[in-house]
Amino acid sequence: MEEAIASHERNSNAGRFKVVDLGAHGFSIVMNALADKTGKIKPVKPALDTLVSFTEKDRTLGETLELISQAVAEAGATPFHIGGPGSEDFLERTRIKMGAQNEPGRTILAKALRLSGDNLWAWTLSTLPDGLRVLALRPVEIEVDDAGHVGLQRMTAPR
Repeated sequence: MEEAIASHERNSNAGRFKVVDLGAHGFSIVMNALADKTGKIKPVKPALDTLVSFTEKDRTLGETLELISQAVAEAGATPFHIGGPGSEDFLERTRIKMGAQNEPGRTILAKALRLSGDNLWAWTLSTLPDGLRVLALRPVEIEVDDAGHVGLQRMTAPR
């Protein structure tokens, strides 16, 4: 991953990224600088660096992610909408019990997704041209070859 990020920078692409180790909860590739209209690279404060606190309670995964979005908004950044193909049902039917005490939003997000079941999940936080931010969730999948039939298989968390 580090080499891919270094290659991205060597090719003079607009954004600068870093890898954030989330320990047992995985990792996150985070944009930490962006070229302005003149081409000058300027640091950006990633929205999911926002420190978040909320009481421990049983709630849906969607409600938990909304708490992170609200904390981002309260910190002065643009809040995000939550979605992804087929994720609405998953967000509403999946219940987790967790709280947070002054933790970065990305750490809470990673913990919440690990609490949601055995499947591994990935996310992207994108800003659309109109300024709308969307946190999209998707299962982590790998390509498998089963006797000549190639397909995708969901990855599960190691036990």
